[in-house]
Amino acid sequence: MLNTDFGEPLDKLCPECGSANLVHSVETQAVRFPYGPGDVLMATVDVQVPVTTCGACGEAWTDARAESVREEAVLQRLAELKA
Repeated sequence: MLNTDFGEPLDKLCPECGSANLVHSVETQAVRFPYGPGDVLMATVDVQVPVTTCGACGEAWTDARAESVREEAVLQRLAELKA
């Protein structure tokens, strides 16, 4: 299921060029994280995160909303791996 309800974008201007010509989208990103005894095993979980792209300079970035989504997905996957 695609989550597109991330709330309002946090940035109003591009941090690179200062333009207000921002495009907001949702992208799937693979998040890789360690788990298991000594955190020696690696797992990956795919998450949909909000991405902001500057229409003027092309700079693209994620904000704290995306970080929160990534963290929640990793915690959920870790719980599944322990079950």
